[in-house]
Amino acid sequence: VKTASPTQDRRFDVPVIGNRLIELGANGAERTVWSTWDHWDPSVGDFVEEDGTWTHGNALDYDAGRDVYTVGFRGVDAVVEVDNGSGLALRQVGGPTSSYAELPKSDRQLGQHQFQWIDGGILLFDNHTEETGSRVLVLELDDAAGVATPGWSLAHDPLLFTFAMGDVDLAEDGSLLVTWSSNGVVTDFGPDGDVRWELSTDIGTGFGYVERSEALPGMVRLH
Repeated sequence: VKTASPTQDRRFDVPVIGNRLIELGANGAERTVWSTWDHWDPSVGDFVEEDGTWTHGNALDYDAGRDVYTVGFRGVDAVVEVDNGSGLALRQVGGPTSSYAELPKSDRQLGQHQFQWIDGGILLFDNHTEETGSRVLVLELDDAAGVATPGWSLAHDPLLFTFAMGDVDLAEDGSLLVTWSSNGVVTDFGPDGDVRWELSTDIGTGFGYVERSEALPGMVRLH
């Protein structure tokens, strides 16, 4: 049994939300895989959010084939790939000590949530700012040159600012499922970029992170 989650800790007067990657064994024993305290120094630079929190880990994926975790940190605008065996950070997209040259503010992710590694880069739900609205953002990554290049991006029409959560999923056929969580909106874009369907409700962050399913449990698929 393998489960993992970012956890909370406090070492000084800055509360830290989601600072450690901890793996739980079958017997419940905890093993710290990686810690933000060993990767960043909060006393250097302006890395603390307005509410006083620091890293704010908010998204976690696991690649079983490579035994690698990817963790997103809203508070430092960064996504970090971590090797489970060695506990080393393999690469970092955005934030302090990024593996790639810094981008202008308009081109980089800000307060991002869910993400997806894609061929040649990373797909992000970029919450960004209230003035610009939230968006789906692709960063093309050149590991050898240490350069991240903005690829395509997509925003809701009209603009939505998703202040909490947000998810994105690119399917093999090129269709895109976007969850504007705090807005209570889910949009399905076809491979051509056109909206195939959209669901809008008043439940807000009741839409968190979403997974595609052919049918709900106990329900018959209609043809």
